[in-house]
Amino acid sequence: MIVVGGGAAGFTAALAARECGASVVLLEKGEQVGGTTRKAGVWIWVPNNPFLRGGGVEDPKRPALQYMARLARPHVYDPASPTCGLPLEEYRLIETFYDEAWHAVELLTRMGALQPHHRPDIPDYYAELPEDERPYGRVIMPQPRSRPTGGTGLEFVEALEGAARACGIPIHTSCRALKLIEEDGRVVGVAADERGRERTFRARGGVVFASGGFTHNRELMLQSFAFPLLHGAAAPSNEGDFVSIASRVGARLANMGCAWMAPIQLEQALTPEQARSNASITEIHGDSAIIVNRDGRRVVNEKAMYNDLTQAFFAWDGVYGGYPNARLFLIYDDATARLCGDDATGNPILPVDAEAPHILSAPTFSDLAAALDRRLQALGAAAAGVRLAPDFAVTLERTVERFNEYALAGADPEFHRGEKAIERFFSGPTRPGNDRNPTMHPFEPAGPYHAMILAPGTLDTKGGPMIDAGARIVGSDGHAIPGLFGAGNCVASPSGQAYWAGGATVGLAITYGRIAGLGAASLAGDH
Repeated sequence: MIVVGGGAAGFTAALAARECGASVVLLEKGEQVGGTTRKAGVWIWVPNNPFLRGGGVEDPKRPALQYMARLARPHVYDPASPTCGLPLEEYRLIETFYDEAWHAVELLTRMGALQPHHRPDIPDYYAELPEDERPYGRVIMPQPRSRPTGGTGLEFVEALEGAARACGIPIHTSCRALKLIEEDGRVVGVAADERGRERTFRARGGVVFASGGFTHNRELMLQSFAFPLLHGAAAPSNEGDFVSIASRVGARLANMGCAWMAPIQLEQALTPEQARSNASITEIHGDSAIIVNRDGRRVVNEKAMYNDLTQAFFAWDGVYGGYPNARLFLIYDDATARLCGDDATGNPILPVDAEAPHILSAPTFSDLAAALDRRLQALGAAAAGVRLAPDFAVTLERTVERFNEYALAGADPEFHRGEKAIERFFSGPTRPGNDRNPTMHPFEPAGPYHAMILAPGTLDTKGGPMIDAGARIVGSDGHAIPGLFGAGNCVASPSGQAYWAGGATVGLAITYGRIAGLGAASLAGDH
């Protein structure tokens, strides 16, 4: 069988097939394997895992599926419906995920690609919902090597690649799939460009695509998203190749307007090359940090889970005639930089002595506003037409004064900051003596103050060809396309619009990667 894509989903598919006796070849478009997994934090969300049961905690199936369904399609969710209100094929996808996720972890463990490390302290992203009966304990991580909290994406990719090479799987890098080869109505191979030379790879079993989303395909992003979502920190090779390749053989597309979203540091992700460094913001540390719009007003709970926080950029203003929040501004004081600045993945606040041209600093809010205005002008089209309002500095000072009052009271009546478990988990170090609300503290009365420009971004998109519960690509007629399978962000995600918890991305990728690998390998016996 053939696997296209060398991230978590692709390697899991390859290892699953190899374990059951199939010969496998893996094609990777990039110069190195790993894709977006390579720079991810690598949490793996696994409902109903044995770590829970070993601690005497059950994770009942029906409430878990209700939790997933409510968030995947909240506008059709019906808790009394046998399918929770979802179309049957979508319900089967999340049901299969619940049933099969742990088997993918077991596979990777057996193959030497993962040493699972349980994190019972990590809450789901919507732990407060009544459907979430087991809001803690579903996250698995690779056993930590370089940091105590969990393994890194690079370490996970190295383990996956090591396991694949150990069992004899050939890996072709700089090898871009171009089209599928069909015979008698069945996919039997892939034509690819390997370092400028066209090659044909044929398979008696099936072909599995796990080639990532389309974050770096500007045309497809413009076609798929009505709101200003044109940047992201996915692997630069994620250009949506599978969308066009599968469309040519009649695949049905779905979820094309969905993505795993996170704010990004705009100037760190203007090109795919810059996006090699992780510009995605997944946790804003610090208790004296706020996000304001062009008017200088707060528009969002700054501690909200990153996918939710990104929605603030998409507010439409009919008077403005566009998206005035398409660019927002993270403002924080020097104490926050001193206490919370680090180089950890996902925290945008860097140490005070870090070389970071995208971070602006000034002694007063007025001077900071002037610096931001100059930077927006210099960015040109990348500023998305956003300019600061004339009274931005005055409004910002009032906004900070109001925030300081909320911090002293320990409650945020505007945006409810710090009320959810995940907000407190992601908040970072707390200033000594802050016992009212650990996510909030008054700004220092004197500068310097710091700012950076934020934009809406993706960890990656999650729309593409539809799959069924067997990870088979579904055609326009509703039937599976023989010989073609998919997993990961190159296919329509079973999660719909939802981001259930940290690790939902990788959890789904390895679950359906395993299913796809087993399905593709099983076809070899038919020939």
